[in-house]
Amino acid sequence: MNPRLRHWREAATLLLAAGTPGRPPRSPLGPFDYELLLLRRSSRSGFMPGAHVFPGGLAEPADFSAEWLGLLPASPHYGLGAVKPPPPGGSRAPLFATDREGPSSQLPGEVAFRICALRETFEEAGILLWSSPPEAIERFKSQEIWFPPPQFYEFCRLCNFSSLGELQKFSSERALEGCERWMPVMLSAADGLIQLLPGDELYPEDPDYTGEKKMIMSTNKKVEDLMKEAGLFHRIVIKNTNNLAIYVNIQAKYKHINPLMMKSDNSDYNSRL
Repeated sequence: MNPRLRHWREAATLLLAAGTPGRPPRSPLGPFDYELLLLRRSSRSGFMPGAHVFPGGLAEPADFSAEWLGLLPASPHYGLGAVKPPPPGGSRAPLFATDREGPSSQLPGEVAFRICALRETFEEAGILLWSSPPEAIERFKSQEIWFPPPQFYEFCRLCNFSSLGELQKFSSERALEGCERWMPVMLSAADGLIQLLPGDELYPEDPDYTGEKKMIMSTNKKVEDLMKEAGLFHRIVIKNTNNLAIYVNIQAKYKHINPLMMKSDNSDYNSRL
């Protein structure tokens, strides 16, 4: 669909929150008045089998079809408002920044990928789990469920909002700021893995956005040593599939908010933050 993205398949994800007023707290962070929808992937899936994930999936040509124009508001930008351009030196994800070709290019990416996320949510709804952000993390730590690092990161970010009203206000105010281009880069250490994110001092200046370089970063140092040596953090430390920890001390871009630094082990890396 996008001729410049030869090495990647375009997809979209939906974070669906539902209010649960009056629900008693079940986490050390206190009461949350909403839950998020998670779907459990099939154990036979070739990619992340058995994982609990936010609903979503691959984009289809129909998501960009001109037929949607008759169903969308006629106001400018289809009722979404104009997304602000990136600041000087900033970047946008290629799926939003790249021009498209052919008859499927009439809808902008920020509209078509919303359609994709909604369509996939209806198609995928099978084994469902509703959980507040801290409850999901506790279930993850206890190995009751498993979800990949990006979901863990988002749950930790959502832990900043105990109220559905606060979350809705933040999302509405931030929606037109746009999003930053991210490409997690994996660093293999002697006793674990570190997923480096933009802004971390170990993050490469020229990450492999296309998959052509097949970049592999590795070191003989232990995770603890790498944490003690660093000053600017934006990373996920991975000891095993259910032992993740987020460390971040940089300023979030585009009026976003950093995740709460939560971990599932007894490491004391936070002493550096």
